[in-house]
Amino acid sequence: IRVEDKLKIIEISCRSDIGGGPEHLFKIVANLKNAFEFYCACPDQGSYYNKIIDESVPAFKLPHRNFEIKNLPDGHAKFLLFSYY
Repeated sequence: IRVEDKLKIIEISCRSDIGGGPEHLFKIVANLKNAFEFYCACPDQGSYYNKIIDESVPAFKLPHRNFEIKNLPDGHAKFLLFSYY
């Protein structure tokens, strides 16, 4: 699949320490990154932030257990949003 044809997905987690939510997010990204264009937003505390970076998935740092979604820039309306708590 060409990169420009892949569905863009941003995965957001307020945690990146060891636990079920971060592990689930990581497994989705690691196992499906060839089929989708993933982006992740999560705290850089804990091991999962680095594991996501090691998978060559763009990651954005979030404060631990605190984030707010505002308007996405033009051209980003096709993102799907998954959130883990």
